[in-house]
Amino acid sequence: MKLTCALFTLIVTAGTAFGQFSNLQIRDGSNLPFTLAPGYSVVEAVNMGGPSVTRGDITFAASTFTMGGASSTVGRATVEAFFNPQFTVTSTLGSASLSGTDTLMFSEIFSNQNNMQLTLASLSASSSYRLIILHGEPRGSINGTFTDDTFFSGGTSFAVGTYSFSNGTTTTTNADYASISVDFTGYTTVTYRMPQSARGASISGYALQVSAIPEPSTYALLFGAGALGFVMVRRKRATLAA
Repeated sequence: MKLTCALFTLIVTAGTAFGQFSNLQIRDGSNLPFTLAPGYSVVEAVNMGGPSVTRGDITFAASTFTMGGASSTVGRATVEAFFNPQFTVTSTLGSASLSGTDTLMFSEIFSNQNNMQLTLASLSASSSYRLIILHGEPRGSINGTFTDDTFFSGGTSFAVGTYSFSNGTTTTTNADYASISVDFTGYTTVTYRMPQSARGASISGYALQVSAIPEPSTYALLFGAGALGFVMVRRKRATLAA
């Protein structure tokens, strides 16, 4: 029995020592992820640049934000702007309400003509999380396409791919909204990085969720460890009996 427990601990520890990103989803306004998946609960949700608002299963808190700096604490996240050598302005963060028609999706924290990123730290490496980033733009001729967004932790990066938001007119449609979500486990710090495009980098809100249900790979790990330990104990007993 001691051999089984020791082997079980060793394999589970090895299985959680390496982080991974998975299940990337990009959605528009027809399918924004405000309904919690079974087994998930909200760790934190923040409306960037806007008031407290409830949408679906999620209540987004109003952001506490320092204007004009290169970085600011927003909820438990750190938001940073980075200088782009194409411009001569100093990289700073700002906040804007773009339209009163949607105080969540049409408010934002932005980096003026620069890149920006959002970092969540003090996470549990043994937990499975889902991070959702929200974007919105109701104004005409301010739309942009983004191609270089990434999620990363340490030396591991996960590319988002091409997406856009805003239909380029003042008429609100599904194209004015976008959400990007990713699942991850095994990391204590995760960053979402958004280099600017023609529109400029901004985030309307974010939601960090955690799952209480082990992933399928975790089930396989647990059963595999138990089965292997059982076989080894049986073999040891057979040898002693002989």
